[in-house]
Amino acid sequence: MKRKCFKQLLFCIFVFYFVSFSLGTNIGFSIVGNAVYEEVDKNDVWIQEFYKDVFGDPTDELYFVNRTPFAGTFNSAEYDDAPLSVNVVIDENDLYFVLYENESVKLKNRSENTISYNIAVKAADGSKFSALGSMQSGSDRIVVEKLKKDRIINSLLEGANGGQVIIYIENEIQQFSNYLFTVDCANLDDLFYGDQYREALNLIENGNQLDGLEVLIELGDYKDSNARSESIIQQYGGYSGIGNLYSDGDGVEQSYEKAVEWYLRGAQYEDIDSMMFLGFYYEEGTGVDQDYEKAFEYFHRVSECTDDEVAQYFACNKIAYYYDYGLGVEQDYKKAMEWYLKAAEFGNPNAMSSIGAHYQFGLKTQNS
Repeated sequence: MKRKCFKQLLFCIFVFYFVSFSLGTNIGFSIVGNAVYEEVDKNDVWIQEFYKDVFGDPTDELYFVNRTPFAGTFNSAEYDDAPLSVNVVIDENDLYFVLYENESVKLKNRSENTISYNIAVKAADGSKFSALGSMQSGSDRIVVEKLKKDRIINSLLEGANGGQVIIYIENEIQQFSNYLFTVDCANLDDLFYGDQYREALNLIENGNQLDGLEVLIELGDYKDSNARSESIIQQYGGYSGIGNLYSDGDGVEQSYEKAVEWYLRGAQYEDIDSMMFLGFYYEEGTGVDQDYEKAFEYFHRVSECTDDEVAQYFACNKIAYYYDYGLGVEQDYKKAMEWYLKAAEFGNPNAMSSIGAHYQFGLKTQNS
């Protein structure tokens, strides 16, 4: 009886796989350690894998790699425009390329010296930039320099919305040895950001909007992250509004440092209130090291970015005061007087008083 049941089980498994492959199903399974998990769509270009230890068992160190090699061409002393296959690998520390000449012969450095490579990248938006790479003695991979690794990865992520990135690699010494290939970026952003995106949505759905917002901002231009972020930010009265929550400890743990983070984000978008608060915070050393130069910079940016009378009321007087006493700028009574006059036009009584003092002591046109 047991043997019969076992045969029936085997038959069912056979039927399942036969039907799956016959219908061209995209379902597949992989074994990592003792866990079995369902893979993503088998049509995906990029997959997540794990490095193996000396026993061939998967470790917890993951990397991203294209499921099937990218096609390209290569030139060498022996070949012109010969077929090339490429694996692009991204892990926590490195970005590297594994090249297969004539689609099957892996490129290796059999010399005793490191080989240097020049790398040119054409991003999906058409922009171009260069990088350096190297292949250590005995290695089979070209590792991108740390300085440009993130820029190339960002280009690949930006191309995930339907774009392609073209990469050209040239042996620095033997320039006739070069490689050209195109990287399909589809679904790479899902591997990079999928878990974070789900975490953000979960936080927001459970009422932790600001924590979820922090994660969405890290994601940048992924799915609807920007739209969701903007919606939440506006609910709280903009970047400066969220900064004020942290400054006052209103519903969140009080933190001047977090307030500054939000004001700085707002300043990137010329948010007037954010820049004004940054001017005061840098002036007083609140949440940041005291820095009169930066304080002056933000007050000056406010004066240039808005016609709002209240903002000009404060900003113009601050700029005048900094010139008057040489705080963060070279002392200049003439410029101080000019800015006091501007502030006075917006009804600032302190500016009017300072103008009187300048006339009284003969400082109105005197430069230091």
